[in-house]
Amino acid sequence: MNYLKKIGPLLTFLALLAACTEEVDLDDELDSYLNQNYAASLLVLNGEAETFSAYAPSDGTVYQDIKLIGTDGSNSANPNDVYLWEDNLYVICSGQNSVEKYDGSTMDYEGRIYLNPDETGFWPMIISPVGSDSMIGVSGYTDDEIVLVDLEAMDDPESSDFISSFEELDIDYNGNPETTTTPTTTNALGDNKKRGTTGLASYGSYLYAGNVRYDSSIYLTDLNGDIIEYDGGKVQASGYFREGTLSIFEMDSAYETATLVSEINLQEEYEALGGDAYFPGDGLNPQSLFVLGDKLHIICTGRNGGDTLYYTGSMYIPTLEEMGVEYEEGDEIPGTNADDGVILIMDLSDPSSPSGEKVLEVGGSPVGFRYSMDESNEIMYLTGVGYLLSYSYSAGSEEVLRGSDDPIVEADDTTSDYYPHVLYAENYLYLSDYSNDELDILSVSGSGSSSSYELEDELTIGDGPGASVYLSY
Repeated sequence: MNYLKKIGPLLTFLALLAACTEEVDLDDELDSYLNQNYAASLLVLNGEAETFSAYAPSDGTVYQDIKLIGTDGSNSANPNDVYLWEDNLYVICSGQNSVEKYDGSTMDYEGRIYLNPDETGFWPMIISPVGSDSMIGVSGYTDDEIVLVDLEAMDDPESSDFISSFEELDIDYNGNPETTTTPTTTNALGDNKKRGTTGLASYGSYLYAGNVRYDSSIYLTDLNGDIIEYDGGKVQASGYFREGTLSIFEMDSAYETATLVSEINLQEEYEALGGDAYFPGDGLNPQSLFVLGDKLHIICTGRNGGDTLYYTGSMYIPTLEEMGVEYEEGDEIPGTNADDGVILIMDLSDPSSPSGEKVLEVGGSPVGFRYSMDESNEIMYLTGVGYLLSYSYSAGSEEVLRGSDDPIVEADDTTSDYYPHVLYAENYLYLSDYSNDELDILSVSGSGSSSSYELEDELTIGDGPGASVYLSY
């Protein structure tokens, strides 16, 4: 998840001077790009610079910082996602809780919609098409909330804000929804821990939402449910994720409202398919959702980078008597291994009640994207901390193609180097290298397990490159 932001004190005068200087450079670079009338180009969102940069495949030219993102000037835009629809670009500005619209051919700013104009928080993460082409769903990570937006309404952004928003409903132990008017803090597991809604996907009239349950203060408990104390203090888990869940909503025929049908404990689905039992802090972290054929693919990131830790003699070490599991000095501490990514594939024969069908152990800290699929060969490319990976989503024969044990790309530092996005187009992979401010370009040949990859170029693209989109006219 791309949340890194460099923050430092700046004098107001210097900030204004830099902004004025940057505006002139932006105009010049944009004119240079537009004057070429490229038949195809790649646009990259730079999270740190809060700009678009462009790359032209035909001549290999990079145009840095052609357009500033976040036009209201009130606070950091934190651009996180970009979606192409009818030659227009729609950008998620997480820091401003808005969707901004740009003309893809001129890069002109055309308006914005605030997703929760009367509230703080929300932090929109991902755009997901819902139903008809003009409808999208936007997940709100900090507020456990989803907003449905009609992009056609942005033609008159001053008179329209959003179609509808809804908060997830409380679920009791029997799985029956109870209406609430405030954000819920109770989930299907029955504990009082808030969700963080991330990935979205739709199938017919159903909308699926992946719920990450990040918590930096998870404590170990004994078999009686009491918090374990050791060496004068409470024992805190080393991992930060509780059990992830999946919310299922049923939408009306216009895709304007939705009702929560149920919420599924994904950890239970994972364990039923042979996955490891949950240890406090070692949750799945379900960040990306896709409906591929008649299956729901849930890409579970696990731990986002960092070093694996091991038990030492000075630590509390779980025992069978106290926790029902046993470790020894030198064993890996659950929740600290970042090489734990999995894909949970769920059957949608009954779309109101998805059921676990298969688990793919891909490793790494994977995230997938709407533009990272090679649809003709049914390959999904995954990025994250440390690696570029792939798997086949061919129905009935899904398999890992290039996992963390044989990655397509392996970073210099697999614990921290960050690849926030990859896009596949015209037999090329465009990999955003956040740590080095680069766009890495790989050619693709062959198909399936016989695919081969060659690094063609590493280009400086902008400050903190992330999501990208491919324009072809």
